[in-house]
Amino acid sequence: MKKMILQLMILVMLILAVPTTDVQAAGSNKKAYKAYANWLNKKAPSQYKKFTLVKLDGDKVPELVGQYKDRGMEYYIICSYDEKKVRTKELAAGVAMVGGFRGVVSYIPKKGKILETYIYGGTGAGNDTVYQLKKGKFKKAASGSSQYNSRGKQTFKWGKKKVNGDTYNNNLNKAFNHSKEKSFADLKYISKSNMKKKLR
Repeated sequence: MKKMILQLMILVMLILAVPTTDVQAAGSNKKAYKAYANWLNKKAPSQYKKFTLVKLDGDKVPELVGQYKDRGMEYYIICSYDEKKVRTKELAAGVAMVGGFRGVVSYIPKKGKILETYIYGGTGAGNDTVYQLKKGKFKKAASGSSQYNSRGKQTFKWGKKKVNGDTYNNNLNKAFNHSKEKSFADLKYISKSNMKKKLR
């Protein structure tokens, strides 16, 4: 009898030892996966054929990322779950022949920071936009642009303020640490049907 009571006490202690956060995370993942699966079935743009799951911000719920390629361009749709619905952000990267568009979309793992950067080869005009993903919502955190004036001099703006090149680069590096960035192009994507199976 005493042995049975002791075993029962040990079992209770083991159950109580399971972190509450892990249980909550598992519940959140289940809700998110169900929401992602529903989005894939009903709302996902048809051109997106490949998907992956990646932890962009610091919470336990991964984000769903879709990709499709067309004539040298790469398009991404990033899906997050805010406990109520799936929110999306579409970004573009790659190289387009017409206009000389060149772009890169990258992120800093578990920090929720996403950078969309591009330049138009014909004019040399460029743009950098940093998005912050927090609690399932996307927010523009910082942005800057550059172009060449009529005298061929490159000019810069950070936000709405004119700055020099060094200040521009410093501001960009503060907003987005390039030393820790990873490209969305390097992620491993699977087919839409396989992603649906993974989300079950």
